[in-house]
Amino acid sequence: MHHVARLLETNSYVCCLLIELSNAFDVVDHGILAAKLTGLNMPPAILSWIFSFLTGMTQQVKHGCFLSSPKPINRRIVQGSGLSPTL
Repeated sequence: MHHVARLLETNSYVCCLLIELSNAFDVVDHGILAAKLTGLNMPPAILSWIFSFLTGMTQQVKHGCFLSSPKPINRRIVQGSGLSPTL
């Protein structure tokens, strides 16, 4: 922002490219990711560990005092994990 503000002092406009990545973790398909990881010739133990990290997770929605039934997560990677940005 500082750089843009300084450029605006001497220019009538500044072109910026802004990329929103906050939802990138929500659209990762586990099947496609598994196929790509398998193609990397990683040790089977590492692949097994990653697949176990991705499978079996569920999510629920709470609204007021109502709680939905658990639904499996198959297109998302947990944010905040050290492994997530790598995947």
